[in-house]
Amino acid sequence: MPQAYSFQSIGAYNALLSQFNISVEEISGELHGKIRKGMVYFATDKNGKKISSPFKSSLFGKQAGLENIQVLIEKSKMKNNPSKLILKRTIETALNTSKSEASFKTQLLEQGIATVIRKNNEGRIYGITFIDHNSKSVWNGSQLSKELSANAFNKLWRSEE
Repeated sequence: MPQAYSFQSIGAYNALLSQFNISVEEISGELHGKIRKGMVYFATDKNGKKISSPFKSSLFGKQAGLENIQVLIEKSKMKNNPSKLILKRTIETALNTSKSEASFKTQLLEQGIATVIRKNNEGRIYGITFIDHNSKSVWNGSQLSKELSANAFNKLWRSEE
């Protein structure tokens, strides 16, 4: 699945995986005097909480390993994705026509765009990622524009309460 989507960070990859109740973490350690780096995957519940022991990426093949994911990230950074502007406009339209966070997310989902919102324990939004299933691309809000950053959404939706 990672090869089908473009994403520009491990965080964006994690947002994509969260749609399938999976998370990933980079790990590093020493083995026989050599520093080793890799990735482990976890099953998660609907709130993103880990509910399994870690699975080494090698269980899923080379495509799920750190080296391959880093190559995909670099390829995604080199591409000038033409869908960026379309996605930005779609999100701005949904923002202007929705009355709440829930209606905003529903409106985008109807157009093939999943929204992953990360909040701290106090409910403050510190991250927002858009997964465009049409163009198979994953974008953090701040990559699209300053007006679509987590901070902007936090100010907008905090004022609703």
